[in-house]
Amino acid sequence: MKLKPYTAAPFLAIFVYLLTLCAERIIGGLDMDVNSYLLTLGAVQIATYALPMLLYGLLFGGIDIKRMRFALPTAKSVPTQILLAVILLLGSALISMLGVRVGFSAPQNGVAEGIGAPSVLVLLIFAVMPAICEEIVFRGVIMSSFEPCGVTTAIVGTSILFAAAHMSLENLPLYFFASVVLCAVTYVSRSLISAIVLHSIYNICVLTLSGYLSSVAAHLESFSLLFIVMLFLLWIFIIVALTEGERVYRSYAQRNLDSSYTPAKLSPQSKLKAKAAVYFSPAFLLAVLIYIAVIVFSMQDIA
Repeated sequence: MKLKPYTAAPFLAIFVYLLTLCAERIIGGLDMDVNSYLLTLGAVQIATYALPMLLYGLLFGGIDIKRMRFALPTAKSVPTQILLAVILLLGSALISMLGVRVGFSAPQNGVAEGIGAPSVLVLLIFAVMPAICEEIVFRGVIMSSFEPCGVTTAIVGTSILFAAAHMSLENLPLYFFASVVLCAVTYVSRSLISAIVLHSIYNICVLTLSGYLSSVAAHLESFSLLFIVMLFLLWIFIIVALTEGERVYRSYAQRNLDSSYTPAKLSPQSKLKAKAAVYFSPAFLLAVLIYIAVIVFSMQDIA
């Protein structure tokens, strides 16, 4: 099937969505001890992303491994990566705490609730493995496929599909924000490895700290002051990160490093057409529709 990469890419997200929904049904019905459950969950996670990539490659002419950026990150980008890591953790904490405070999100006890204290195996299954799988699919394949339509469009389009993949309404802003930062890390470091590492760190923090943050948000009397201070710090880190990022890209230009992922300069009219080609493609709209349908049905089940 011959489709433009930016038109075909949402089909990969759709394959992941559908297989994830099936896997959740299967896993939910299993009765086994904790270690067997964790090992089974790990195998299912790998299959949930590997099989859609195989199917996508067969249907749409393969996957361009070179554009997935498996190279090591550049040394000059390390300070910017650290700043982006702080932005991801601080911004995610703000969004989570605000969601709990206003009643949009329920207090969380961690992703691995019911498994017990995080062990090495728990961290591997719930933190590292999802980071590797999700980064390869979303930042590796889908984002690079959207790039001919502009880097901004690639980041936003990828982040919409990434947030929708988690099939959660209350955490949609959180996942979208996290995806934007992970896209930025990938670009500034020129390495998918950096995004995988940061994503893993983020997941580990969620496993170990989400319950504490929910408790603070729900019970702290001076929450407004804490929120303002955290928001101010976040804004400072964003400004510094943008400055550092500009310095990194200037060094790339001075060394004439390859920037083949950057599309040709687009006119305002061409930018609108490029955005429409991504956001209004049948596959992209279908992916969004699947997400909406799952959310509606889940709300009806709760009611």
